[in-house]
Amino acid sequence: MKKIAIILGALLCAVCVHTTALAQADILLTGTITDEATGKGISVKYEIIDPSGKKVLGKSNSVGGAYQAILKAGQEYTINISAFDIMRKSERFSVPGSAKYMEHPQSFTVKKLSTGTNLFTLQAFSASQSAVLPAVQSELTELREILKQNRLLKVVLTVGAAETNFPKTTVTTQQKQKPKAPAKKGKKASEPVAEEVAPAPSVPTVTPEQELVNRRIAALKEYFADVKNAEDRIQYVCELPDAKTVKTKSGAIANLVINVGEVKDMFD
Repeated sequence: MKKIAIILGALLCAVCVHTTALAQADILLTGTITDEATGKGISVKYEIIDPSGKKVLGKSNSVGGAYQAILKAGQEYTINISAFDIMRKSERFSVPGSAKYMEHPQSFTVKKLSTGTNLFTLQAFSASQSAVLPAVQSELTELREILKQNRLLKVVLTVGAAETNFPKTTVTTQQKQKPKAPAKKGKKASEPVAEEVAPAPSVPTVTPEQELVNRRIAALKEYFADVKNAEDRIQYVCELPDAKTVKTKSGAIANLVINVGEVKDMFD
């Protein structure tokens, strides 16, 4: 029995050593980082984080977007990709176990930013309301982080109220009576004839649509108050409810469209 126990113990140790070697073998992670729209490689910074929090930092080349990193086999990692002209991306991936050194292909795509690029098309407000819906907090938080990473980036926020049905307003004209024509001898005086009078010029008033859009813009300005130079970098455009064809991915009527304005490198 003692010999059997020794043999089993030795086998168990061998399995443990093999498993440790399998997990600790070096892996060369290799691949490309490309623009999801064009497929072209781009130069970006990345950090790869292992389960213990250890980071591997690097940069892809500008020709084809190629990159390389030495990692340990059999683990899960998180890669964070950033640059002044892309949307920051975070993605989890796994590296297979291996008892010896090997190469493992792993490529990533990112969204490149250029003037006019649509970032988000959202239904950010409920009908007749100006409070930002919790459902879009993640997108607005992401936009805030993008603006913080590149302090020269500008965006255009088009705010509307197309999902709200407003009562129609009508313009009425006043009428005045023409004076009776004087009667001729032997004839009765003619009846007065109504004459249309153009309405007097009125002082411009804020319509319910515009008032709602203004309140929504105020709510968004408060949300982005901690963004440096927000008043210069975030442009707000009022879009009144005349374009109900703009829809979100889920098919809802959009009332907030966010596009890229000017994209500029901090060192330009």
